[in-house]
Amino acid sequence: MVQESESRVLDKVIVRLPDGMRDQLKAAASEVGRSMNAEIVARLEASFEIDEAGGKQGFMMGELSAQIANSISMLKAEISRMSNSLEMLTEENKFLREELSAMYRQASEHRRSEDGY
Repeated sequence: MVQESESRVLDKVIVRLPDGMRDQLKAAASEVGRSMNAEIVARLEASFEIDEAGGKQGFMMGELSAQIANSISMLKAEISRMSNSLEMLTEENKFLREELSAMYRQASEHRRSEDGY
C-alpha cells in the first residue's frame, strides 16, 4: 500500500506568471531559504493579512467619519441656536437703547422746564 504524502492531498493550482516573475519568485525564495511554493504561499498569506487589516481600518474610518459628521451636524445646530440668541439680544439691546434715549430726553425736557428754559 502506497502512503500518500501531505503534498499529494493539498490543493494544487496552475498559475500563469508574467514574464520574469518566476525568476523573481525563485530569487526571493532563495534569499529567505524557502521553496518557490512556500514563497508564493507566504506572499499570498501576507496579502490576505493586509486586506483584513485594511478592511478593519476601512470600517474604523467609516465609523470615525460618521462620528465627525454627527459632531459637525450638532455644531451647526448649536451655531444656529447661538445665532438666533444673538439676534434676539441685538434686538433687545436696540429696544433698550431706544427706551433709554427716550427716558433721557424726557428727563432733559423735565429739567429744562423746571429750570425755566
